[in-house]
Amino acid sequence: MTDWHSAAKAIGERAAAIGERVYIVGGAVRNELLNLPTSDVDLASALTPAQVREVFCGEGVNVIPVAEEFGTMLLRVGECKFEHTTFRKDSYTGHAHRPDEVLFTNAITEDAFRRDFTVNALYRDSITGELIDPTGGLADLERRVLRTTRKNPDETLAEDALRMLRLVRFACELGFSIDMETANSVRRNVSGLREIAKERIYIEWKKMVLSDATYDLPRRLPPHGRALTLLTKLRLLPELLPELAECANVPLTDSLDVKTYLEAAFAAGPPSLPLRMAALLHGVCAPGLNGAPLANGYKLSAKMAKAALLRLGMPPKVCVRVQQLIENLSFGVTDQPTDAEVRRQLALWGEDFAEDIAAVHAAIAVAWPDVHGEAAKRFPIILKQMRDENAPFSENRLNVTGTDIAQELGLSPGQIIGRIKRELFLHCAVYPEDNERERLLDLAAAMREEL
Repeated sequence: MTDWHSAAKAIGERAAAIGERVYIVGGAVRNELLNLPTSDVDLASALTPAQVREVFCGEGVNVIPVAEEFGTMLLRVGECKFEHTTFRKDSYTGHAHRPDEVLFTNAITEDAFRRDFTVNALYRDSITGELIDPTGGLADLERRVLRTTRKNPDETLAEDALRMLRLVRFACELGFSIDMETANSVRRNVSGLREIAKERIYIEWKKMVLSDATYDLPRRLPPHGRALTLLTKLRLLPELLPELAECANVPLTDSLDVKTYLEAAFAAGPPSLPLRMAALLHGVCAPGLNGAPLANGYKLSAKMAKAALLRLGMPPKVCVRVQQLIENLSFGVTDQPTDAEVRRQLALWGEDFAEDIAAVHAAIAVAWPDVHGEAAKRFPIILKQMRDENAPFSENRLNVTGTDIAQELGLSPGQIIGRIKRELFLHCAVYPEDNERERLLDLAAAMREEL
């Protein structure tokens, strides 16, 4: 048994002393049955929040309210954390994710059927290990299928539209299929997403985008790439990213449309939210280009991408990073820079940004090697050369300061010193061996004459 099992059993034994049973529920039960790692452990029982305080507080257990009105309390036992929620029935108005009325209950069955999917409504007695399966989750685990707890999936999905995104996310993370009735219900209820707070949508979107990093499972297709396929089939994509949905049937080549191409670039991207989003959205301007080369519209795509990601609730820092990545993709694609020009541009971008740009080009090149293949090949090679040669990636890494230059040339600090320092920086990006104080001061004197 792992430490959390022992801690959960200790909690269960305290409840048993007053005649109550505490159950491990949800993902922890599901994952153990699938031989997958468990991170968060949820508990459930008939104990109300007030009773939880009375029964558990003290003797090594710290009780912290989380959402007491919904019956949720955090229990800390040493290094272990558990969220305990009282058995309950929920009442919803609309699709807004949070119930507007919660009724505590003593019935485990009522608690099970208010949950989202059958595989998440499995209960294990924290002391005996007995499995309780009110909704048929064990059979669905065996079939590797996701199905709503209630027979009519509209009841489950319509009351909490975020569950539609959780459905896609679980399908990708676990490699499960989706029950046909549940899938059809999603198609009927897609408009409910408009009532969900964008911050909550972002949480699920991020998990979908990085779903390949959740579990180490053999995959036929990249899980995050499958997410886009499912979002399209379930008619959710136009609600989330209409810009991408509108790229369907817009030709990129004779045999490839823009949406398919962007999804292939996304699937090839490394497990980074900004890099994958840059790969996915760098061509969303295509419907408005009227056949012009896609690379000509990267600045427009960057602006559209930032607006789309803000709408999805992504942090502004991520949105700006994606915008910047897409804006700079045209370098090396719409022109044919020399190695020296590439060195100077990589230096201006900075080491981290240059590495990210190279990674996005590499992802895009998987989908469209004829256009991005050269940049995908050259940039990492030149970047490695610059690192090996200790080339500067910022002016601060020059072995001379503005004060040094001013004193050497007998000038007051000012604009011309800044211009000289920038020229020295760009020079050393190409000739890193010149990044020595005396050599730089000699170069500065020559540059003063030219400036």
